[in-house]
Amino acid sequence: PGKRLILNKPMDWIKRWSVNLLFTVVSVASMLLVAEAVLRFTSFAKLLPYDGMAQYYYTANRDSGYDISKNAATSTHRFPDASYPIWSNNLGCFDYPYNNEQPYIYLAGDSFTWGFTTFEDKWGTILESLIGQRVVKCGVPGSGTKQQLVKAKKLLETLPQPSRIIVGYFANDKGDDDAFPNS
Repeated sequence: PGKRLILNKPMDWIKRWSVNLLFTVVSVASMLLVAEAVLRFTSFAKLLPYDGMAQYYYTANRDSGYDISKNAATSTHRFPDASYPIWSNNLGCFDYPYNNEQPYIYLAGDSFTWGFTTFEDKWGTILESLIGQRVVKCGVPGSGTKQQLVKAKKLLETLPQPSRIIVGYFANDKGDDDAFPNS
């Protein structure tokens, strides 16, 4: 009965609450980092997302948004169940160097043309061996026909005229064209 309840200053509870919140956030973040590190050394690592593309394989391009870098060194493209070597040539294409061979066919397209398989199994490489004519394989993963046209126009300004131009088209190219050049 004669005791009075002394209330803390309003700033004291805000300070205590802020410190507790900070400790909670730091604790949760630390635990997530530890869990991430531990899981990377277990069989669960294969579940982590990874696009498999080698660093520096792509470059920013003001006309098309992005493109394959010219003369990218051989590196490894990885999938959870496979991997294979990739590189780019003097044109910025997943192909061996182009040395003005004529006649030649210019092959444009998206990831289906680019490959997502070994170089020997790409349909452009198979086409080249079947017809016995050089095929310049310039597919760009994630591209649509608008981006492929920009690349083709730029390259064909400096190359001899091809005997044919083949465009590999897939249903997802419409969406890629809608996102062009912001994808």
